[in-house]
Amino acid sequence: MSLFRDTLGSDGVIFLNDEEIVTANPTLDLNEVNAQPGGISQQIIKSEFWRLGISHNYLCIDSDAYFIRNFNTNDFLTPEGHPYTVMNESLELRLFGALRQHSKIARNRDAECKAIMDIFGRIGRYYDFGPLPVVWNRLVWSDLANKFLEPQGMNFLDAIKRFPSEMRIS
Repeated sequence: MSLFRDTLGSDGVIFLNDEEIVTANPTLDLNEVNAQPGGISQQIIKSEFWRLGISHNYLCIDSDAYFIRNFNTNDFLTPEGHPYTVMNESLELRLFGALRQHSKIARNRDAECKAIMDIFGRIGRYYDFGPLPVVWNRLVWSDLANKFLEPQGMNFLDAIKRFPSEMRIS
């Protein structure tokens, strides 16, 4: 935190630690989240950020993000303030697998997509919703939690442990 504060300053910046985000959901056990591998716990934390109510839309960035140019709000939001959806059919991944004769790449991706689609009762084409960075909307996360996961006795920890990709369940 001190590195971020020293680098960014504190003017207009809110610094939060993982615990502050996780404890915003009373159904989550902080010790259970902390016991997860780092790749899983960070997805849970990103999936729970909306509960803080800090922003209607927020940019989700992974630690390996690299920006090749300056960006602004209009790169991520319509003039009305609605986030653009990043959605694709993973054609580059499919091409990569095909060129290297690794058919399991497309097969595994499709199986993962189908499993998630089956949970939601969705049929049709297989989509990916990334790569990061993407803008997430807290109402989408809220609906997913309140109207889908909670009625099934689940939370984001349960969902991400089952399908370890916050990009697929969001």
